[in-house]
Amino acid sequence: KGITILNFHPIHVFLNSSNSNNYDQIKKKYPNIAEVPETFLRKFISKNEGSNSMFKKCVEYLKDNKSYKINEVT
Repeated sequence: KGITILNFHPIHVFLNSSNSNNYDQIKKKYPNIAEVPETFLRKFISKNEGSNSMFKKCVEYLKDNKSYKINEVT
């Protein structure tokens, strides 16, 4: 019962991050994430399971307007 909030940071969804390693590498070169060229960012997008994969699963599971716990989605 109640409300569940899933907090996904857009940069990690974009990068499909499963940890902070790629993000940390980007921040070393570009301390202001808003100034990173998209072409540079694209080199760091993970093709494995990550934040984007999980976000999409959550959206798919929540389509029926029911509430799920995170362990039920992943």
